[in-house]
Amino acid sequence: MWLATEQGFYNILQKELGCYSLRAEHRQDLEDLLQIGGVVAEIDFSRRNALPYGIIIGPQSLLSIMTKLAFVVLYQGQGLEGSAGDLPRYDQRTKVASNSLSRNTLFGVFKSRPLCN
Repeated sequence: MWLATEQGFYNILQKELGCYSLRAEHRQDLEDLLQIGGVVAEIDFSRRNALPYGIIIGPQSLLSIMTKLAFVVLYQGQGLEGSAGDLPRYDQRTKVASNSLSRNTLFGVFKSRPLCN
């Protein structure tokens, strides 16, 4: 699954039951995601992957991250102090503009999908 957020752009795969791989093009994106969810995980680097930075987490960690991100979407700007509404937001356009992998990945993901009516 592709996950595009204000914190970064991620690929999430279920490697096996209860084991999830999250990959990103930028290390800082994974560090921010871990901080958002209050999750501790070691970030690995692999030159063989298009998205070179990755973590392996369990279902509770994934749920924590996804729940926190969901509240940013649902309640951002509602004045919920100390909540997910206070998460850092980043302009991802500089990353996309500076890296052809990101441009091609985003183009490939969205070009074949019809716009919502």
